[in-house]
Amino acid sequence: MNMDGKELTNLETKLITQLEIATEKSKTLLSSRCFPESIRWLLINNRVDQAETVVRNISTFNKIPFPQEIFDKTVNEINVQKTEVNRSDIKSYTIVDIFRSSVLRKRSLIMMVIWFGRRRPLCVYYFIGGTALIIAGALPKSNKSIQTLVTVFAIVGRMFLTGNFANIYIYTSEFYPTTMRNVGYGAGSFLARIGGIVAPQILLLGEYTGEAVPFIIFGGMILMCGALALLLPETLNVKLPETLEDVQKFEMPQEGKEKMSIVIGKENLELAS
Repeated sequence: MNMDGKELTNLETKLITQLEIATEKSKTLLSSRCFPESIRWLLINNRVDQAETVVRNISTFNKIPFPQEIFDKTVNEINVQKTEVNRSDIKSYTIVDIFRSSVLRKRSLIMMVIWFGRRRPLCVYYFIGGTALIIAGALPKSNKSIQTLVTVFAIVGRMFLTGNFANIYIYTSEFYPTTMRNVGYGAGSFLARIGGIVAPQILLLGEYTGEAVPFIIFGGMILMCGALALLLPETLNVKLPETLEDVQKFEMPQEGKEKMSIVIGKENLELAS
């Protein structure tokens, strides 16, 4: 009901709900200006002064001295890396550059469907979650005991799919080179939001076809995502690409090849923590 005591129509209720959601989400646009860029990203793009400012702010906030020696060492190491790949000039990348690289194009199209995750747990969680949803859809809804079993399988399916978000964001940050990481992340996130818009419409489809249809559609798509994820490389404990040239020149390193820590040195790890 509204303030006059009149009952709201269905459309009015939806409009109010949309307004509340939009108002809440608009805070994200304002808060994004309060967070600095990644220190490593700033250094890769020759913004040393900005990177130093960020580190000084962190040091001031934590009431510790500015780690000048560690900072200079990190700057020098990144400069050496850029020299090795002959990057004399730094250019800005857009989503178009992702699709110019055959390697990144294939990976991006796959990841836009499955919305990321480290390969092994990603595949296992997708296969278990998809299978559980298909079983939930295939079970007859004739009596109460079967209905309880349907609910159990549906919850199991959702539980495993939700569990994938534990490594979704890790894989995203490891997959793209530093100079294009935010672009690739944004592209995948954009496609994922479209999926979130379409999903409720599939649920409505069940009212006109059958209760099992949404379960089978969701379960089938999830199994497909698990199969596609098998084509992605493992990024755990391996050296990550710094530039687009790294991705073009080499496939993502596999286990047993050169490893690295994103944060350099023991002192840096302590600073980052």
